[in-house]
Amino acid sequence: AEIEASEAMPTLKPELVPICSCESRQGKYGTPTHYEADGVTVLRGRENPDDVGICQVNLYYHEAEAKSMGLDLFKEADNITFANWLYEREGSTPWNWSRSCWQ
Repeated sequence: AEIEASEAMPTLKPELVPICSCESRQGKYGTPTHYEADGVTVLRGRENPDDVGICQVNLYYHEAEAKSMGLDLFKEADNITFANWLYEREGSTPWNWSRSCWQ
């Protein structure tokens, strides 16, 4: 059986790197991560479990829109793609709660 080559992992916009690093509990200068320490479980928010993945995109507010774009926020590449799109539309506002970490 042939295996299709997977698409390259999208790159976070530079402005999102410290934001997503803070959001994924790595600190401003850390490396953003999509998974818990086990490397398998998708990261969920401690304060709000509706926040998922590398950029902690909130399911309540954004899952329907992401799905309409063909994106699954539980997949790292799709989480990055949506976060980049959301940042283009709303700037850093969706991540305001972690501003004290990344500003």
